[in-house]
Amino acid sequence: MGYEYKNNIITSYFSKPHQKINSILEEFNIKYKNEKKVMQFSIDIFLEEENKGIEIMGTYWHGDSRKYESENLEERQKRCIEKDKRKLITINKEGIEILYLWQIDIESDVELCKKMINEFIKGTIKNCHSSSYFLEDGFLKEKDIKQYMEINNTP
Repeated sequence: MGYEYKNNIITSYFSKPHQKINSILEEFNIKYKNEKKVMQFSIDIFLEEENKGIEIMGTYWHGDSRKYESENLEERQKRCIEKDKRKLITINKEGIEILYLWQIDIESDVELCKKMINEFIKGTIKNCHSSSYFLEDGFLKEKDIKQYMEINNTP
């Protein structure tokens, strides 16, 4: 969720990638709730019937490893990545699995995101990132890409 300051009022809004995933969920008739609070964290999209969450990962803020070299990350990106690690551990302790859909993939490969959502709901994938997969003949295939929040993290 993003925030905008206008006329001395702070308003929240859902990013275009977030809106796109909401539309996919509606297309699939999947019940969801935006911004579900879990302990001190908030899950971007919570799938109520499945007790699972979807996080929309912005390229800049979450430091997509496909775009940013680790030595070039800014301090605020590093802080966000450390928060992402703590968030995953906390949410997993509550029995909730997370699907991470990255902005680059949402914008460039909607079919990949749709397939991942379906497989996530079926339980064939969990706690994974769209950046680590590609579609081949309609099947998910893994690629050897790790996001910074996955490194040295044991959920």
